[in-house]
Amino acid sequence: MTNKEKIEKFYKDVEALDLKFPVATIAEKTRFSKGNVSVYLSRKKEPSDSFIERFYKEFPESSTKVPRGTTAAELDVVLSRIEIRSLIQTLADVSASNKILAESTRELVITNRHLAGVSSNASGSASLHDQHSDVNKRKDIEEVHLSGINKLHSQEAQKKGRKKDIV
Repeated sequence: MTNKEKIEKFYKDVEALDLKFPVATIAEKTRFSKGNVSVYLSRKKEPSDSFIERFYKEFPESSTKVPRGTTAAELDVVLSRIEIRSLIQTLADVSASNKILAESTRELVITNRHLAGVSSNASGSASLHDQHSDVNKRKDIEEVHLSGINKLHSQEAQKKGRKKDIV
């Protein structure tokens, strides 16, 4: 990153902080004089490397905030590696959840088709044994569906645990 790009990034990051009193706040945290900070923020003088370095040491969150008016093309510069990893992990979790739901749905469809075939083949006066068998099959369907839901809940709990580790 060139010095000019670093300075432009600094100005965008200051703006993203949305400070009520930026000169006073930055001067207090960086221990640079209000006069120097004012000159830097008004762009009358380029900030020194030591000032920019101290700014990011004192305001590390500024490099992860997205300034107002940021275009989609600029977002890839703003997103940190941690945010990108987090997004990739979320995408993987959603994909895994979709696979579980698809499998559960597939099993439900197969079971429903089987039950539809059983009931259409049965005579008008189905035996008590056949009715009992249909009830058991419906219970099996519910268990398969609940199993899929339980897997999703388990994954959500694991995902929340990982997010705590990331933060």
